[in-house]
Amino acid sequence: MEDKERLMKLIDRQKEHISKIETELGGLPENLLNNQMVALQHVKTEFEKLEKALSKL
Repeated sequence: MEDKERLMKLIDRQKEHISKIETELGGLPENLLNNQMVALQHVKTEFEKLEKALSKL
């Protein structure tokens, strides 16, 4: 159970980092911004899947 809690905390920290990156990306030209936002959305989705899987353990 301790490992699960550590992983959940790690996921939360990574999601916070992603939010900060999204904020910082706001100054990029639109063509670069779109590519970066698509990549970040993919990462966020994967973290959400991992979070759901961990919550079922």
